[in-house]
Amino acid sequence: MGISNKPDQLDKKPSDLINIWGRNETRLSALIAQTILLSPNFRRFIAGKLNIENKSFKITSINTEHSFENKKEEKIDILIKCSDGLLIGIENKIWASLQGDDQLIRYDKLLNEESKGHYRLVLLAPSSYKLPYSSEPKNPKNPMKRIDYRQICNWIASESFESGFEKDYIEQLHLYLNDLRLEIKPFTRQEISDLKEGKPAAVKKLRWIVDSINPDKEKLNH
Repeated sequence: MGISNKPDQLDKKPSDLINIWGRNETRLSALIAQTILLSPNFRRFIAGKLNIENKSFKITSINTEHSFENKKEEKIDILIKCSDGLLIGIENKIWASLQGDDQLIRYDKLLNEESKGHYRLVLLAPSSYKLPYSSEPKNPKNPMKRIDYRQICNWIASESFESGFEKDYIEQLHLYLNDLRLEIKPFTRQEISDLKEGKPAAVKKLRWIVDSINPDKEKLNH
C-alpha cells in the first residue's frame, strides 16, 4: 500500500474509519487501544518497539483515559496491564502540547509507583512532534520509548497479512492514518497564503486542526 501525499487527498476520505472515529486525540487513542486488543500482528510490532518478549505481552486489561491510583486527577491516554504485572502507559500526542512541561516525568513516576518498577512509558506522536529535553523522563534503567505514526504506517506497508478480518481491519487503519498524517502536517507557505485568501482547502485544514485540539468547541465558520 503506497502512501499518497497528493494535496487533493484533503478532500477525499479513503477510509470509513475517519467518519467513525474522527480526528481528535481521544478518539485516536481509543482506536489504537482497540487495534492493540484485536490484532496479534500489531501487538508483536508494539512488543518489538518496546523491547519486550511477545510472550510477556499477554493483556489482562486495556483502558483509555486511565486515572492513576496515587493521583486520580492524572490520566494517561492508554494503560495496558499484562499477565506478568507489566504496565504499559501510552501518551498520545498529535496537536496538543504537554499538560505542563513535566507531564511525562509525572507519568513516569506514577507508572513506576503503580507497577513497582515493572512498566514501560511510551510517547506516541507524529515524527514531527518536538519534545523538549527538559520534558523527557530521566530514567536510564527504564527510558521512555517513542513510537511515531510514520513507523506504524511503514510497518503496515511492509507487513504481509493473511486474508480475513485482521487484513481488512489493518488496511482500513492504514488508509485512516495516511489521511490523518496529511492533516497533521504543518502549513506550507502556499497554504498560509491560501488561508489568508480564504481558499476552501486551507480553511478546511485549519478547521480540522482546531477540531483535533478541542473537538468540543464549535467548528469554525466559513
